[in-house]
Amino acid sequence: MALSYAAVAAAAAPARARAPCGKMAVEFFHEADPADLSARYVWQEGWPPALAGAANGGSLPPRGTGLGPRLLQSHGWLEGSLLDYDSLEAAAAVFDAAKPDTWPRVLPRQDVLFVDGFGKQRPAPVPSLRVPLDRLRPSTASNGARGGEPPRLSVLLVRWGGRCRIGEGREHEAEGEGGWGKYGAPPSDLYMSSLVKEGFKAHPELGGSSGSVGRNFEMFSLFVGSSTELSAIIPVASNIAATLRGEKKASFWMLWPAEWEDFDETDYAGYVQTQAIFPTMRACEAVGIRSTFPHPADQYELITSKSWMVTLALRPEAALPAAVFAEAGAVLADPMAAARRALAELAAVRASNPFPRGGDGSRPAPSNV
Repeated sequence: MALSYAAVAAAAAPARARAPCGKMAVEFFHEADPADLSARYVWQEGWPPALAGAANGGSLPPRGTGLGPRLLQSHGWLEGSLLDYDSLEAAAAVFDAAKPDTWPRVLPRQDVLFVDGFGKQRPAPVPSLRVPLDRLRPSTASNGARGGEPPRLSVLLVRWGGRCRIGEGREHEAEGEGGWGKYGAPPSDLYMSSLVKEGFKAHPELGGSSGSVGRNFEMFSLFVGSSTELSAIIPVASNIAATLRGEKKASFWMLWPAEWEDFDETDYAGYVQTQAIFPTMRACEAVGIRSTFPHPADQYELITSKSWMVTLALRPEAALPAAVFAEAGAVLADPMAAARRALAELAAVRASNPFPRGGDGSRPAPSNV
């Protein structure tokens, strides 16, 4: 008998409850390194939207199956109960940061379900965890409400979740021509891992100056494996905004806009069509999720389209090479006529080109500009 995804989750999780009798209610900061392939993410009910309430045998769709985007939480405070001790002070008395076996055991709430980032596991609760003291705090939830105090910042990483992993085998390439260097390319897991460690966790208002104090942020990964999956975010953007609990909400678009169709090959991992990414960014911006990396949608589209080169080509202070627009319809209708028109327009722009002339009065060659 086929089970609905919601039914599997309900069966795996007992009724929501506070800490077991006699145990202290606490919150622990969950962390899933973006570069760790075995890391546990917190499953979000209803994701992917295409399978919400649909029969699928009780398992998550694997990456790159075309079943829709997948929203998973990688960082944030979760509720649980302290085992073995009646207070955090008692746990601190025997705690040694260098000895994991002295770390307090915490039982996460059993209605909080975990999955891997590749969709190979079905959502399930986890047994007790060893958690260092700097990632523990007393419960901030009231009246059984879930979530506790909202963080100062919610971060949404819109990242590649296709069959081929970005940068596979290139993690340790040197800096230089074609090399990825220490941090890798922005859409790679390696780059996002460093972003978390050296950015958010080290920020004095989010993670504390030592990277271990405060942790006043939460982070979600929104995995997409194609341009189609990316566009599927548009109708559920408001749902994403409602999931983010932070006082501020920011999105990081860790993908490459491209003018070509999707290809399910390693060299094309992370590339999505411009017709998909920019409307999706605008849909998220419209519901209060700011695009903070690399740019807001309008600015990012202007930069990547190169249209600004045409509009500024005649301005002396811009010092840009000659550039003109060629309409796709005109090229398809009559390529030769379109080419002649473009060359004539380029000649007109060059005639008034602001580049300085050489000693003999000639304009600089393109290779010298």
